[in-house]
Amino acid sequence: MPTIFPVIPSETLAKTCRNLVIAAFLVLCGNATASEDVATQAFPKDGVPKKQEDLAALQLRIQSAVKKARECTVSFLGGSGVIVSKDGYVMTVAHVTTEAGREIAVQLPGGRRVMAKTLGNDRGADASLVKITDEGPFPFVEMAKSSEIKKGQWCVAAGYPVSYDRGKPAVVRIGRVAWHNDQVVVTDCTIMGGDSGGPLLDLDGKLIAIGTRCDNTVHMNMHVPVDHYREHWDRLVDGEDFDSLSPTRTFLGIAPDRDANEPRVGYVFQGSAADQAGIEVGDVVLKFNGVAIERFEQLPPLVKRKTPGDEVELVFRRGERKMTAKATLGERKE
Repeated sequence: MPTIFPVIPSETLAKTCRNLVIAAFLVLCGNATASEDVATQAFPKDGVPKKQEDLAALQLRIQSAVKKARECTVSFLGGSGVIVSKDGYVMTVAHVTTEAGREIAVQLPGGRRVMAKTLGNDRGADASLVKITDEGPFPFVEMAKSSEIKKGQWCVAAGYPVSYDRGKPAVVRIGRVAWHNDQVVVTDCTIMGGDSGGPLLDLDGKLIAIGTRCDNTVHMNMHVPVDHYREHWDRLVDGEDFDSLSPTRTFLGIAPDRDANEPRVGYVFQGSAADQAGIEVGDVVLKFNGVAIERFEQLPPLVKRKTPGDEVELVFRRGERKMTAKATLGERKE
């Protein structure tokens, strides 16, 4: 079970953190028990343990979140899901359920199987709902607000990998949020095939996102923010098949430098809004209309929410200079 450790300024603290996660692993294996009084445990707001008491508090909170994740994570159709209501609504992803109206079997923690029906699918965001049709009540996890996620905060991901023994509890990974926007949460909680649809919980044991996909590194594990489900809840419950992120024609006109670890411009489309605003290859985008940009992937969703003709402010770095430009967004030509 891969686990990613945070970078901590002190070598001693780093070693202690490794011991902490080992202790959490013992909880997963049933060799330790979590305290019920987690809410009273003080912990630094920045998430970085600075003393032994911080580590103890972090351990208790991780144990509690792991327990909640395992109580509510289910498996079906080669994927995972999480129960979010006592009457059996399950949040998962569209590439697992594929279409509405299907009768499926859901395996609950502990091995019990119940029947369910697939509901709506937002194919653009990869969000989907399933409704258990057998009688409840069912254990469920409360939803937090993904808009309140902080970069660097600790989190717990759960799921059932494809080749995993279904008689065992869900696999759990502990990590931190790398970055996020209103369409995606990226963490270092490693996910793989079968984990799709599994929950991402904060250390209060509340749901902040749903696992959707990953790349070939351990640092790009992507999750659909829970607020997106809230925004489109009625459409999902009604069994609608839609794409909330359908391609927009709003066009800024830059492409990323794929070799850069920062939002550096690798190409500027001739005659585009960015070109007319004076953006050049090699510029590093710092802000789009007041929103800080740390990775280039954060930029397209912000552009999509605008309309052709809207004027936006771009803050960027060119060499050692910080510059500002106004751009009037254009319309993409096929």
